[in-house]
Amino acid sequence: MIRKPVFLTTLLAAWAVGSAWAAPKDVFSIKAGAAYFYPAESSLKKIYGNGAGWSVEANIKLVSFLDLWAFGNGYKKNGRLPVTGESTTMRLATFGGGLKLRAKAGPLRLYAGAGAAACAYRESNVIGLAQRTDVGIIGQAGFYIPIIAGLLIDFAGDYTSIKVKPAAISADLGGTRLAVRLGYVF
Repeated sequence: MIRKPVFLTTLLAAWAVGSAWAAPKDVFSIKAGAAYFYPAESSLKKIYGNGAGWSVEANIKLVSFLDLWAFGNGYKKNGRLPVTGESTTMRLATFGGGLKLRAKAGPLRLYAGAGAAACAYRESNVIGLAQRTDVGIIGQAGFYIPIIAGLLIDFAGDYTSIKVKPAAISADLGGTRLAVRLGYVF
């Protein structure tokens, strides 16, 4: 027996993809590129610093000024533990979605959105392995410029706040991310 939420989610996904392919241009977009992450947590900055990562995104136009938005971002850095100097590695994969408002300003396509974000993190070092997924919020703003025949270049900035408490210590795995992506509008 198919559960109701799974069935409804599958039905919504099929409708969205079908609508995107059958509808006129500027209804569905995909983007992929590089990002630079600035962790919010001072201890993460001290151990791992800022760093480059990847960024992907998909948008489906709901109405002329509103998109449904899904995203994924990744970041991996090596660092040193403050007391012992031992090697440590942190991997963050942030994903989620929300709603985006959009507007045109000449050749620019402006947008701003907010939504839910989940962060799967994994930290490994001589002390042990910590891994978990926690949920938070994201806000994003940016713009893209159509290049030719559906191709676009996108510039975005976002801020995530994802509070975690893996042991007796609490931390925020979020931060500021700046991204440059190439994309295609269907």
